[in-house]
Amino acid sequence: KKLINTMKALLIAALFCFLNVSAFAQARVIPFSDTTKLGIELAKLKKQYREPGRKDWEKNIEQQHFYQWKHFKEKVGRYFVRNKAGFEVSYQTYVNKDGKIDYLLYQIKSPISDSLHAIFKEKLQQYADSYTDSLKMASVLSGYDRVGIILKERKPTKGHTLVTVEEAQATTQPDTVKILNLSGLGLEEVPAEIYRFANLEELFLGGNEIKTINIDLKRLPKLQMLYLGNNGLTDGSLSLIPNKTLQILNLQDNAFTDIPAVVRANKNLKSLWLGGNPLTNMRNGSFKKLRKLEDINFYKCGLKKLPKGIAKLRKLEIIDLYYNNLTELPKSMGRLKKLQQLAVSFNELK
Repeated sequence: KKLINTMKALLIAALFCFLNVSAFAQARVIPFSDTTKLGIELAKLKKQYREPGRKDWEKNIEQQHFYQWKHFKEKVGRYFVRNKAGFEVSYQTYVNKDGKIDYLLYQIKSPISDSLHAIFKEKLQQYADSYTDSLKMASVLSGYDRVGIILKERKPTKGHTLVTVEEAQATTQPDTVKILNLSGLGLEEVPAEIYRFANLEELFLGGNEIKTINIDLKRLPKLQMLYLGNNGLTDGSLSLIPNKTLQILNLQDNAFTDIPAVVRANKNLKSLWLGGNPLTNMRNGSFKKLRKLEDINFYKCGLKKLPKGIAKLRKLEIIDLYYNNLTELPKSMGRLKKLQQLAVSFNELK
């Protein structure tokens, strides 16, 4: 009997220790505004979690964090989109030597109800507790992002610019409209009203929830600029029947793994922005038919290698490769005689 009691006591003690360890391991998710009253000194915290002399690893750590945060943002963002809500948030994560988050400090920058704030904090806690950094190094990571959809209140406009679908439907002078800005309206499909404007030069559809886009640019014969960023587009979800005038195409912050073939069909493009897409499947042929490009943006695309086929873009003047994992650049880039600006900071170039 004594033996049984002893075993019970040991089991209870073990369980107590386990619970204590689990509780201790839970990340602390705290608004920046509460740090002072909780006695958290940010300067000391940063020193504690920054390992000196390990700058060579900083980019790898940041890249791991970027993809985990992006997955979290997309998952949580869907909830807020369904509720027609969203906000901007700044945050700092303090990762320990076991690759786990000890502190996640955040501040919501946009107005949000207490109930939605509580839901976001709960989701943030789940993210922080499940976070794993395989490099297992102490680090401090900062970011600023948008979660969900921020519905923008639009005031009626005059002149050549329209900013709501209602305006696009109601105008009696469609031939005078040059700019249609429907960004950040929570749209789930491309409005048919865009085809009312034969003289349209700029079309903005970014920051919506349009997962499939099919636009006949021939019906917009004067369109020069098309902005489709931050819509969650994936390979195969974009269809563009080309026109002869499109010069600027922005596809930032979607989920493309390669330059879409439909993009290459727009042979008069001069500026192509693909930053924030995980371009893991780019190859030499990705740059075919884009010979008039002067500006290309691959900011934060997770690139480990830049295909040598980029040298086919002989008119390139600007290349943005900030925040990737490049260890070298292709020698073929030496043939880019018109190149004026090459942005390569925050890579691993030797």
